[in-house]
Amino acid sequence: MGGLDEKLGGGIPAGSTVLLISNQEGPVRLFCQQIAYLLGTEGHRIFYFTIVRDPAYIREEMMVYEWDTREMEQGRQWTFIDAYTPRVQSLQQGGQQVQSMGSGFLGPGQ
Repeated sequence: MGGLDEKLGGGIPAGSTVLLISNQEGPVRLFCQQIAYLLGTEGHRIFYFTIVRDPAYIREEMMVYEWDTREMEQGRQWTFIDAYTPRVQSLQQGGQQVQSMGSGFLGPGQ
């Protein structure tokens, strides 16, 4: 990614684990999505953990910028980890805590 690689002294080293965090709407989240997408297209495995939006919304939002994750998801290179849906369901059921996050994992194209 032009400019960022220079600031990082040549980019993200091979074999690195990178955590990108955004706790707000707007440019920071889009920047994180862009970096994750570019790393995914370079062959890195991406785990996108979301607590603020549902993965379908994020996919649609990324498609505005032509960052299509479907092929990477089908190849299990990109995985959405959905912590948003269980949280919303818990709130809708009167605020009971979610006992298992197992159902929060989405496979390709879900």
